[in-house]
Amino acid sequence: MNKILTFCLLLFSFAAISQNRTWVGGSGAWDVAANWSPASVPTPVNHVIISGPTSIPQLMGSVTVNNLTMSGGAKLDLNSDTLTVTSSASITTIAGLMTKTGAFNGVMLAGRFTINNAEFTDIELEKIGGLAVSSTVNGATIFNGNAIITNNSTPTAPFNIGNSGVSAIVFNGPATFNRNNATINIAGLGSVTFHDKTTLNVIGAGNVYNLANQGTVVFNDTVFINSAVGGNINIGNTGGITTINAPGAIQTNTGYSGGVINITNLTQNGTASNGPISPATLRVTTSTFGGNFSSLTNSIDFSMSTFSRVNSFEAGVMVVDSCDFSAAGGSTTFTKSATGQVNWPGSNIFHGNFVFNRNITGIVNLANAGGNTFLGDVLINNNVGNSNFFLLSGAGFTSFFHGDIEIQGLTGINFGPGKMEIAGTGTRMFSALPLFTHNIDTIIMNADSSVFELLSDVQIRGQLTLSDGIISSASSQLRLLDNATVVGGADSSHVDGAMIKIGDDAFVFPIGDNGYYAPLSISAPLNVTDTYFAQYYKQNPLLGGYPPANTGLNIDHVSVKEYWAIAGGLSPLVITLSWDYRSGGVTNPIDLRVVQWNGIQWADMGNGAWTGTPASGTISTSGVLIMGPPIYLTLASSTALPENPLPIELLTFTARPDEDKVLLEWTTATETDNDYFTIERSKDGRQFEAIAQVPGAGNSTTSLDYALTDENPLIGQSYYRLRQTDYNGEFSFSNMESVFMNQTAGGDIQYFPNPVSGVLQIYTAKGAQLRLLNAFGQQVATAIEAGEGHWQLDTTHLPHGMYVLQAGHGNQLESYKVVVKD
Repeated sequence: MNKILTFCLLLFSFAAISQNRTWVGGSGAWDVAANWSPASVPTPVNHVIISGPTSIPQLMGSVTVNNLTMSGGAKLDLNSDTLTVTSSASITTIAGLMTKTGAFNGVMLAGRFTINNAEFTDIELEKIGGLAVSSTVNGATIFNGNAIITNNSTPTAPFNIGNSGVSAIVFNGPATFNRNNATINIAGLGSVTFHDKTTLNVIGAGNVYNLANQGTVVFNDTVFINSAVGGNINIGNTGGITTINAPGAIQTNTGYSGGVINITNLTQNGTASNGPISPATLRVTTSTFGGNFSSLTNSIDFSMSTFSRVNSFEAGVMVVDSCDFSAAGGSTTFTKSATGQVNWPGSNIFHGNFVFNRNITGIVNLANAGGNTFLGDVLINNNVGNSNFFLLSGAGFTSFFHGDIEIQGLTGINFGPGKMEIAGTGTRMFSALPLFTHNIDTIIMNADSSVFELLSDVQIRGQLTLSDGIISSASSQLRLLDNATVVGGADSSHVDGAMIKIGDDAFVFPIGDNGYYAPLSISAPLNVTDTYFAQYYKQNPLLGGYPPANTGLNIDHVSVKEYWAIAGGLSPLVITLSWDYRSGGVTNPIDLRVVQWNGIQWADMGNGAWTGTPASGTISTSGVLIMGPPIYLTLASSTALPENPLPIELLTFTARPDEDKVLLEWTTATETDNDYFTIERSKDGRQFEAIAQVPGAGNSTTSLDYALTDENPLIGQSYYRLRQTDYNGEFSFSNMESVFMNQTAGGDIQYFPNPVSGVLQIYTAKGAQLRLLNAFGQQVATAIEAGEGHWQLDTTHLPHGMYVLQAGHGNQLESYKVVVKD
């Protein structure tokens, strides 16, 4: 009987303790018993119910309850205190009503939150305790003022904000999220909008942040990500969309290191800078960043994304595929500073300058499955002692280069089996320091009549394709290895300068000079190691020290227009020269001869075979020539004039600024039936107009000098050439000369030639301060005034490369690019 009585008393006592406490006090203090029904202040085992729009309890200190239910538009004044709900806190409104329930000015801790259509002001929500069930914030919930949401659940259970498809969560003030080994999901299916700054803190490395899984997140200000323990952040991984509007960006205010950040379907509409951030891995897919971006990671993986401005990425492992960089201006820099391989699928576009710093070993492949397009300059700093840097890593794929290419570092690089196409407009350069040889499989010259100047040696293993534009090798060696081939060749596209072929292949050297294509062919050498050098000179052989007047047996007259040089190898060769309009007139190919300078005179090497017509064709030596030291060859005639006149007589043609005018000067060695010269001028180097005509001497065997001044030159870049016309109406063109004329302003400057191999002539305002700086910003030369407004700067003591001419005029300081060549 006593046991039964005791059990009943205990049961009655438990029921009394665990019963509900319902607020009936209107607006009043929490700790007043009369405000509750039954009339006692809630204890930690009670379920508290607050309902109705007139219910506004106010905490008078920290409180703990078992469960909390708020509904019907009730409010709760936390009064800067803490309300702990050890089990579940349900905060909702009556169905259909929005933003009625409110809690503000304090902290609410709960084992589980179920929040729907609520409104908070200055609130901190923290999931605690051991309930392994999710917390949710859904509906049209609004957070005003400062909001802090923390998931400190143990065992771990996620905190979901905007998890339902009909949710539209809004944070009007600063929002801070703290994830301590438990997941926080934001916009799983619904939408979440942040109107102020947002902070995502990783306190424990376990579990993840998931943003915009299948929903929508909008940041209207900066989002800060912070972690010292790693941890992952996923943005848009399963199809959601994230937007960062101005002035927003992704940044850190206490640092982010370790972990993985995955970003998908994110668009930054402003121009604020992103980073620097330092996760272990950074993955970006189908995203757009309108501002600068910088990161320092172990691994990056970018695909189908846009990085619009200045970018700097540092990692060991890199994958970059089908991305667009710096379209809004600036440069993009990649730095390999950790172990691992760089394997880019490729198909990327770089609108600004591209820089790659290789500071640690590991293969670098930049175009495994598609070529890249470089619209600006390319700088490769290969700061390790091997050549495993493959800018063109994928066989058969073409990368396009529209600017200068510069290779720096400890060794040359092996570009790889891909193709390099030189495209776009304007002169561009290939340079390297130190002067190592760099290996390229295929070069395609397709540069819209522009010049690709080699300032460092290049070896081609596969093919040289000449479609449009000139390759200038005046300051370097262009070598084609055994079995390498050439496609194309024309006045508009050839090699201007020295060219080398190695191997046992019959070969046509696609060489020319001053815009004239003049191929030279050799028969097949006997040895795969034979190395032959060839160059064409579009000038009177007299200028090279080989007088055309010194003719050998059976030779009547020798061309005064052109000659070739060839040297090297151990095999005797049959040499084949070419002719066309540039050669000055072939009328009888049967009487045409190849002649060789033997140190005294031009000796007959015969006419072994000829092809073509009098307008254009080829002629071969009648036997093999012994190779070794350089030999000089040109065309000659065995019969007297007028057969095969070969009449060109121009020695030099120059154009240079003379104050506000342009001075044009030219010299002829001889003249045959020369009626007149026409001076032609062009703005673009293509469309020329006649501006003056000067009578020729008719026939002359002595050197004659001519001069003319263009009194009204074009402002900016312009081009000049001579058109020489004979009595019979036939004509030929000189080389083209360029001049740059500035408008007459105090800070304007003119300087030429550029590239320069001797003295740089400078014209600018009186009293200017001029100096030349190297790549390290060190002054290496000072200009000396040679006259009023005229300075001279000696570069003969400088190694070739790129320098900066700095010109000071009063408070103005301008910089100009100058290239010094050998």
